[in-house]
Amino acid sequence: MGERKTYNKAYKEQVVLRILSGDSTTSKMADEVGVHYTTIKEWVKNYKSMATTPFWVVAI
Repeated sequence: MGERKTYNKAYKEQVVLRILSGDSTTSKMADEVGVHYTTIKEWVKNYKSMATTPFWVVAI
């Protein structure tokens, strides 16, 4: 079974901001960075809901 990876908040924010800026799509970013599509969608959802505190530390 694969090992669970963790991503720091700066990395997540970089991925999310590329999606929100229109530079890339969720699907393309998932393929590019090797993270499951639903994980990226969750990062975007959390980023949008945490507008005053952009990111959190979550092991994924």
